[in-house]
Amino acid sequence: MCMWQCAAEYLRHLLDRLSRSELQHGLPPTADMFRFEVEKRTACSIDGAVKYSVQPGDTVLTLNNLPMDKAVWPEPTAKKMKSGEEEEPPAPIPRLGIDAILDNFVAPTAIEDMEWEHIGMRAEGAATLGMKNFPEYLMIQVNKVEVDEATWSLKKLKVDVAMPETLDLTKYRAAKVSASLP
Repeated sequence: MCMWQCAAEYLRHLLDRLSRSELQHGLPPTADMFRFEVEKRTACSIDGAVKYSVQPGDTVLTLNNLPMDKAVWPEPTAKKMKSGEEEEPPAPIPRLGIDAILDNFVAPTAIEDMEWEHIGMRAEGAATLGMKNFPEYLMIQVNKVEVDEATWSLKKLKVDVAMPETLDLTKYRAAKVSASLP
């Protein structure tokens, strides 16, 4: 298990234990300052009908599947050694903005075969995610791993994630439409 996964799991565990103790003493749970919900919007490809579901509240927003096609690669530069020779430059590490990762998180994903009760058959669809609410403090875990298809094992991605000092999350808010499926 990677260090950042352990850190996120430990944070969840710590907030859970702290909140339990606080509730026993009649205090508001600290975890509520971190808790958010993600809304999933699923649209039917046959008639465009939509249904919504809400994932249970969590305290850490885990972002997977980094859009490496959006990464910016720096120009490699050779370093001069004291003897005047050029040293082999280190392999460049791409840089990916958190906005590109969040855009990928909320981007529509195709569903190939889903049971649609309102039409009584299986069909394609599309699902999008959005933040149903925003916590006072948002903890973000960026999983910098991918599956190596040759060995079916996890491989760590070498990528820097650019995080601005302030982050406007308005465009990641769930936009619930009034017409939805039961």
